[in-house]
Amino acid sequence: MTPRPNSETIESLRLTLQKLQQTSEAAQDGASMADRADLKRILLNRIAELEVTMALAPADGETESASNPAALVPPSVTEVGPPQESTPGSELDKLN
Repeated sequence: MTPRPNSETIESLRLTLQKLQQTSEAAQDGASMADRADLKRILLNRIAELEVTMALAPADGETESASNPAALVPPSVTEVGPPQESTPGSELDKLN
């Protein structure tokens, strides 16, 4: 079973929240109002979590390049050339 896309889950939670608000307007029982308030808070928190997850998720194109390690290495690093000759201490002399 494949997980549902976040956008569909958010839409379902919003519809559930809307129905909950409509039924809570009709019922004025104190205990059930507290339960509905808790459920409303849970739904709103879950919607917020999913929206943050969607906002932080990389775009489809970025996912492909990130999964390819060669795409993360700059071309200058991957080019192979003749080794550079250096004399001991020459790098230190350049710093002084």
